[in-house]
Amino acid sequence: RFTNQLVRIGNRGGEVLGNVSSFFPTPDGPAHLGYTVTHCGANCGQTDIVILAVVGGAISVVLRTSGDRASYEWDGANLRVIAPFYGRLDARCCPSATKADVYRWSGSAYGYVNTLLLATFKP
Repeated sequence: RFTNQLVRIGNRGGEVLGNVSSFFPTPDGPAHLGYTVTHCGANCGQTDIVILAVVGGAISVVLRTSGDRASYEWDGANLRVIAPFYGRLDARCCPSATKADVYRWSGSAYGYVNTLLLATFKP
């Protein structure tokens, strides 16, 4: 059932399905399924991050967020949504850093924890 839904999303014109993966937010809990959908017009950029889980016996969207050229990763304790960070004077092509919005699973939802500056580009 997941596969048919994901293929339908991925095949819609101008949208690209990517980064489909599963991970375990707790040692004893069920896996969560995550995927990205990148919206393409003249350029691909805005990306939705969607995380699905079984909550109360039903499949639910437990996190939906978006960002410019975003991706996600599970670091073993937190879900990190990675995206470019643009400084005040940065051109759209050239972000000065990469950031991660950090979310933690509470047992029924993901809660925002903080934002980390991951890397700065060297001139």
